[in-house]
Amino acid sequence: MAPRQQFDDPCKVRLKMVRLSYPHLFKGKAFGRDQTGEKKFSATAIIDPDTKAGKANMDLLDDAIAAAKEAKWGNKPPKLKSDKICFRDGDDDADETKGMMICVASNSKRPITLDENGDDVTEADDVLYAGCYVDMIVRIWAQDNEFGQRINAGLEGVRYRDEGE
Repeated sequence: MAPRQQFDDPCKVRLKMVRLSYPHLFKGKAFGRDQTGEKKFSATAIIDPDTKAGKANMDLLDDAIAAAKEAKWGNKPPKLKSDKICFRDGDDDADETKGMMICVASNSKRPITLDENGDDVTEADDVLYAGCYVDMIVRIWAQDNEFGQRINAGLEGVRYRDEGE
């Protein structure tokens, strides 16, 4: 049985106790081949598929992806390669994601950033860092435009949970 969704929006999920990687939470990073594209805030959630929390997170993401596909394409979604989906197997070439699942999320709007007590934090507070454990709120959405068809995750919030490497 899949875990109960926490929001009214079936495409919005709270990932619990994921490892924070490649965080750009306080300053947007330019994307594109020449790094001149729109600046976005972003982060990657590393999910351990062998833990109870990891399995629950994976179920939530699978359900949200299915809901986003249905909302965009009805019962005829396109077949998408794994690199066109925000939730996928981690990179076997990187030690931190080997054997893990990842969810890559970004947003042009700065996400909410909180400490373990739910208080707002800034970059100067040095609370959120690559390797720490966080809860992350993402909204899954389907893209179908001149840039192609994809399943993306919008980064809405990050809350510190525990120390990590």
